[in-house]
Amino acid sequence: MKRTGVLFLLWIGLAVQAVQGQIKQQLNPIKVLEVTDRLWVTVVPSDQNELQIEGELADKVEAVFSDETLRLKMKGGYIMQGNQASVIVYTPTLAKIIARKGAEVNVEQETLVNGHMYFSANEGAKIRAKVEADQVEVASTTGGVIDLLGSCKELTVNNTAGGSFFGKDLQAGRAVVRTNAGGKCEIYATDLADVQTRAGGTIDVYGDPKHRRDKRIAGGRITFHQGNQTL
Repeated sequence: MKRTGVLFLLWIGLAVQAVQGQIKQQLNPIKVLEVTDRLWVTVVPSDQNELQIEGELADKVEAVFSDETLRLKMKGGYIMQGNQASVIVYTPTLAKIIARKGAEVNVEQETLVNGHMYFSANEGAKIRAKVEADQVEVASTTGGVIDLLGSCKELTVNNTAGGSFFGKDLQAGRAVVRTNAGGKCEIYATDLADVQTRAGGTIDVYGDPKHRRDKRIAGGRITFHQGNQTL
């Protein structure tokens, strides 16, 4: 075989159970989740490793596992019709979520806990999660939206081309933020806020950080909020 690694098309395994439009599949441990094609996905932090798919097009969802990465998309002929299926992923080990093309990923029932976490949303995709981590990295572009709550020690945000990050409810110690070409960002930092806009973009900083570094290149708006006051 020319390709290395083992690929599993999870929707065709012997362990798959399809009952009244519902598909269940046991998973190997995963660290990365990639979702596309307008799929709606709920992640449940759990000691299980399981995938559940239901909805009108449940059998048209393709799940591919490789190198601790689970990729969810629609089969050929059903591209961008993922809103007609819903997926639940149970996992204890997730560290990275990537959403594209209108997909929506939610992690809200329990807190997602990891040392380092990465979130990326683009092409109109949305991610909402409750997290507890040492380091959190966020990247959004082309209309992608990421909304995080919880806590972290260090936060890094890069927003471009209309990407948005809402982190007012994510209590960070130190935050480094860069927005470009219309990106939007809200953060909460208590120790350091290092923020910069380029060619437009807006940044709102909450938490009254002790140390502040701000820079605007070719436009943009940076606002520090203290209580009900704007500085």
